Amino acid sequence: MRRGTPTGTAAVDRPLLRRGADGYEAARAGAVWNARTPPRHPRAIVRAASEDDVLQAVTYARTHGLRLSVRSGGHNWSGAPLRDDALLLDLSQGRRRNDC
Repeated sequence: MRRGTPTGTAAVDRPLLRRGADGYEAARAGAVWNARTPPRHPRAIVRAASEDDVLQAVTYARTHGLRLSVRSGGHNWSGAPLRDDALLLDLSQGRRRNDC
């Protein structure tokens, strides 16, 4: 999906890792810093690498009625970003800027 695309046709250019797909479990386990993955399973995971990826993922979640959870720095030990039946938006691989 590109900017300006109606939300009814929401898609994600980045791989959308659905539960059961190759790479899903590694992405889910990788969302927790200490590898003590809680028994919560997002419906899908998107590893965003750009602002467009974030926009697409948020639009996808909205269009499909999914709650959205976000993983950013990756130092979470409790697994808070993992939510059952949500879209996990993983920002840990995104472009980093040092504007501060």
